[in-house]
Amino acid sequence: MSLSRLLVAIVAGLVAGGCGTSTPTGPSPGTGPLTGTWTGTLERPGAVHTVRLDLTDDSFGSGSIVSGRYTTSDASGAIADTGSVGGVVTNSAVSMRLNPSQAPPCEVGTIVPPGTVLMTLTLTGRQLSGNGVLVRCGDELLITASFSR
Repeated sequence: MSLSRLLVAIVAGLVAGGCGTSTPTGPSPGTGPLTGTWTGTLERPGAVHTVRLDLTDDSFGSGSIVSGRYTTSDASGAIADTGSVGGVVTNSAVSMRLNPSQAPPCEVGTIVPPGTVLMTLTLTGRQLSGNGVLVRCGDELLITASFSR
């Protein structure tokens, strides 16, 4: 199983794990622990990108749903990519997906669009860190992520 499929399975498990038999209640907009601006880095072989995450974290029951926008910059400070953020939080476990505004074209079909970053992170106070993959045309690169606010 590829790393991207594994991370997709983790996200699905976290979403399903948050479901219970109690009466559902609506989310509480913007009250989750990730709401706000986070800055940090995504490191992959041969490159380090500075990242800004602007997140809204809507709490419900024992978890929350994260949405927002991201911007990455290269070493010179030039904007390298922008896009949307989606994810789930259960306790301190965070599964997050960065979706590029414009995915690069590929000759090979992919399940997850190229340029997408899939991450499994841990929230510790005002720190968010973990690992994931950057999906490319035909393969994935391992990445390390670290953010703070």
